[in-house]
Amino acid sequence: IDAEGVHPQPVEALPTAISAMINTQGAIHRLVIEAYAEKSKNKLLQAMLLDPTISNYNNAVALIDEMCERQKEILPPMEW
Repeated sequence: IDAEGVHPQPVEALPTAISAMINTQGAIHRLVIEAYAEKSKNKLLQAMLLDPTISNYNNAVALIDEMCERQKEILPPMEW
């Protein structure tokens, strides 16, 4: 970008692993936003289960329940 405008430059495609990681993170973020908008713990659970740092279903459910309890002053009431 300069005084004469935007000048796009061609770049090589990202490596497959990096593209996949970006796509996964985008999907997680979309699901978190939908969960908040829909007040849905089920949608939040879907997002959590996509996250590679979550080890299993039971841990994800426990984490969601604890997060909703600790953040109840700022989060909308969410239902399973």
